[in-house]
Amino acid sequence: MAERKKRVLVIIDDADSSYDTARRISAALKDCRVTMRRAVPAGKGGPEDRSRSASGRPGPGSVAAFAGNDILGADVFFLGCEKPRSPSFAYVERLLAHINLAGRSCGFFSTGSLTVLKYLNGLLKSCEAIRGDSFQVTQGKARALKTWARGVAALKR
Repeated sequence: MAERKKRVLVIIDDADSSYDTARRISAALKDCRVTMRRAVPAGKGGPEDRSRSASGRPGPGSVAAFAGNDILGADVFFLGCEKPRSPSFAYVERLLAHINLAGRSCGFFSTGSLTVLKYLNGLLKSCEAIRGDSFQVTQGKARALKTWARGVAALKR
């Protein structure tokens, strides 16, 4: 019988850089079933139409909105945003304060400052997820991103 693929959830804000990083995480985890979600409550759009980036490529708005039950089906999840305390992450912040995710591994990344990594790390304090290393996204780190994402996905339950 074939082994079940790990289910991976990547929750991002509305920044194009977060979307691009989420796509690279998905590509790095080809042996997993990866789902991307935008950190806005289900049924709420963003403040603007972000279905296309400035270059005309699909952007963060083309990703479905995050709903609380999305995270329950994930074996592994990633959180990524550009700015700390992003309004789009308010729902995720409230949810993680009241949910037990013991046994699930989590990695978090910032496409902005190191302050974002501290913010995302703080979101995980009470949910009991297995924390992987954080990742600061910068140009020229494609191989390191792939290695990091695979390492987080390999953390044991």
